[in-house]
Amino acid sequence: MNVKKLVSLFLVLLLVASVTAGCAGKKEDVKDTTQDAAEAQSEEQGFYVTINGTNIQIGMAFADVKDKLGEQTQPEEVMHSCDPDSDWQQTVHYYADAEVTEDKDGYINSVWVKGETASVMGKIKLGTAVDDVKALMGEPSSEDEYSLMYVAEGEIWLSINIENDKVASATIIKME
Repeated sequence: MNVKKLVSLFLVLLLVASVTAGCAGKKEDVKDTTQDAAEAQSEEQGFYVTINGTNIQIGMAFADVKDKLGEQTQPEEVMHSCDPDSDWQQTVHYYADAEVTEDKDGYINSVWVKGETASVMGKIKLGTAVDDVKALMGEPSSEDEYSLMYVAEGEIWLSINIENDKVASATIIKME
């Protein structure tokens, strides 16, 4: 699977999440600010991604982990609904090995692992064999030649994108 397919798959997942709240529209750059960091939640509470030694889960306050994630590789982007009656908003934060999206209330609602130093569940990295993923995670909720899909708590999804029987990228996302 090439890079275009990976990016397309991630965009489809993000679009599905955004359609439930409103359509994505205008973007604006936001000045980077720093906040105090807090400890990450435990793995017992669902899927997590590790970036720079910090565990991140869907539903965590972005402000609690922002300082631990390292430097952003480009300015964050704020997306608003094109529906004037909707207050839907998401902010995408770009890092070397991952992209973290937060909702209008400041809570993380997706994490896309796209680089070699970030991991899912502490062990799944880019290049991990599909058989090793299944040994760690069990059988997926759905599977095809391009991806493994796991669902936790009904609305938190882990999508593992596959190329040549190895992990090419992974996304944890809240589907509402």
